[in-house]
Amino acid sequence: MPEMDYKTIRRDLLDIRFYYTYRKDLTEAASVIYENAVSRKVEKYNRAVVNAPIRLYHLYYELYVKGNTQQPFADTYCFCVDYIKQLNQQLIEYLSTQ
Repeated sequence: MPEMDYKTIRRDLLDIRFYYTYRKDLTEAASVIYENAVSRKVEKYNRAVVNAPIRLYHLYYELYVKGNTQQPFADTYCFCVDYIKQLNQQLIEYLSTQ
């Protein structure tokens, strides 16, 4: 993945969250229309996060694949929200170099 700015990564992560939230409908739509460009983004980010540190990998899965927000994620795993925010920033930094 070429180096990207943080704003682009944040926007892409929101697209990925949307994609996974409506994955069933979008898959059905792709069988009628064509696959949306976000599908390629999802693949690109999934490939990048595979080699991320495990905490960032887990964060990506929880926040962007499962669609959790930071507060419920923090509550579920007994973290403080500030720590999740820090991890999210680390994830963005990591993705910017992939």
